[in-house]
Amino acid sequence: MESEIKTSSHRNQIITIAGGAIFGGLSMAISPFTGSIPRFSIGWGMSILDPISIIWLICFLIFGWKSGLLASGLGVIGIGLFSPELFPWLGGFMKFCATISFILIPAILAKLRNHKAIDFKSLKLYGTSSGLALLLRLGLMIPLNIFFAIPLYAALLGFPLQDSITFMTLWLAPTGITGWGAVIITICVLNIWQSLWDISIPYIVCFPTKIVENYAFW
Repeated sequence: MESEIKTSSHRNQIITIAGGAIFGGLSMAISPFTGSIPRFSIGWGMSILDPISIIWLICFLIFGWKSGLLASGLGVIGIGLFSPELFPWLGGFMKFCATISFILIPAILAKLRNHKAIDFKSLKLYGTSSGLALLLRLGLMIPLNIFFAIPLYAALLGFPLQDSITFMTLWLAPTGITGWGAVIITICVLNIWQSLWDISIPYIVCFPTKIVENYAFW
């Protein structure tokens, strides 16, 4: 019996690593092509749809949080190496920070309430988890952009910080909203938009298709 338990545990660890590696490799493979995705004309020009984080979250829903983190880590490396964006290593780091809450929050809820992957098919549970994850994402990304990413981008580009702020908030000029207030609104709008894709597409891919029901490992 003990031998069977060890064998099963070892098999699960292999599947967890393999799942994360496969999805991480997939996100690495599409990194060079993300430059062809249309971008917003507001803020810093974030892609209208970012498939890389979606791949990480699909991996999480199927294989669990360890696989999700592994896929995310590999994906960040892929962005750093292959993404056509101007500062890919910085973009990869920010993408990881923006996505991580959508892995950690449901993983914590699952641990506290003994939920399995299939339980998140419930729109009530999935919606609660996603709402909390979005709040955490905004709570993290607002200060991370204001105190780290925006000043660093400005320094790397050789632009005065105020000019960078003015440029990324031009879309709000007709409203009269300027300065850091405009920056916060811009950060929130872009992150909420991407979160809608991060929430909806993994759900559609994993639950109506019964992929989680038939193949999830947690």
